[in-house]
Amino acid sequence: IEDELMYWNNALFFFEKGSLSEQVYYERMPGFFIFYKLLLWITSKNLQYILIIQAFIDTLSCLVIYKISSITLSKYKNYIFFFSAISPLMIIMASQVLTETIFMFCFVLYLYFALRGIEKRNSLFINFFFSGLFLGLSVYIRSISFPLILLSIIPITIILINKKTSIIKISLCIVIFLFSSFAPVSKRIVNNLEKFSTFSLTSQTGIHLAYWVAPLVLSETKNLNRKDAIKIIEERKKKYDMQGDIFQNDLILRTIGLEILSEISVIDLTYSWIKGAFINLT
Repeated sequence: IEDELMYWNNALFFFEKGSLSEQVYYERMPGFFIFYKLLLWITSKNLQYILIIQAFIDTLSCLVIYKISSITLSKYKNYIFFFSAISPLMIIMASQVLTETIFMFCFVLYLYFALRGIEKRNSLFINFFFSGLFLGLSVYIRSISFPLILLSIIPITIILINKKTSIIKISLCIVIFLFSSFAPVSKRIVNNLEKFSTFSLTSQTGIHLAYWVAPLVLSETKNLNRKDAIKIIEERKKKYDMQGDIFQNDLILRTIGLEILSEISVIDLTYSWIKGAFINLT
């Protein structure tokens, strides 16, 4: 709920002031704030209407999943559509973390157009252009999908080679895919390189590791509440000079988070990981 409130409060601030604080801007990707600013303008800040639009987008995501299953597992497409609609994880995440709605929509469209491009090779270039574009938009919302831009090239190339696609067409597909996927985040990449000399898109990793992952594991393994777990992190921070830029401080927080986790037994860490994985799968 804290993450949701952070997005909500900063989206309202962005809507009213037209800008975000430097800390928030570099900690998170700006796509959601722009999307939410548009929703606030369309609905005149009416939360009920915003939730209706959100529910509509979630419905579209389920329909896209249905279309994906029609390509890959046509016999089971109705079952997949049904289970995607009632998935507890999707219901919980869509209702609590508003970024998940638009991120999920863009991400499943990336998958749909990639599969469509592979199956319907008469529209190969158009499909891979849209596949890359929606992957880029998903990165613009949440940087977690950024590695997939380059990683996607490997299976795409292998599958197209197996389907006897010419090397020229494969090369053009890759160029088009890379161009359209990097386009939405190119300004952010250039800005971070010029200002901070880093390829990292956000300064969120250290904060996530030190203030979310480590406290959660401490709570699970040491029988501490979240506030007491965070006090341990704050005490550890006093050993470091946090006077650098945003990304330098992020590296320090990563170090602190990893230090805390390294002090926990492998068995306890494994248990926490399995428990989290089980919750995600269900």
